[in-house]
Amino acid sequence: MRRIKIRLFGAFRNLESCAEIEIDLPDGVTTIGGLKSQLADHWSSNRGAAAGVSFDVAALIKKSAMANDREILFDEHALAGHECLAILPPVSGG
Repeated sequence: MRRIKIRLFGAFRNLESCAEIEIDLPDGVTTIGGLKSQLADHWSSNRGAAAGVSFDVAALIKKSAMANDREILFDEHALAGHECLAILPPVSGG
């Protein structure tokens, strides 16, 4: 298992009581896409409902970007060892 630290922004910040979480990834999870699936499991519909969340967490994760300190990471990007990443929901504005 690998432990990944994830900084939370936007709507994801409402799912936790702090600005970042640490999640343990099974050995078979090797890509950003796999990490996103694990996050969807982590924030199951019951947890979202308990937090008063009125959006589909799994759908938002699919539309969101993951990034490290240098770049946006696509779903096929291979995870390194111990990483600190951010999940960035889509935004709009003018």
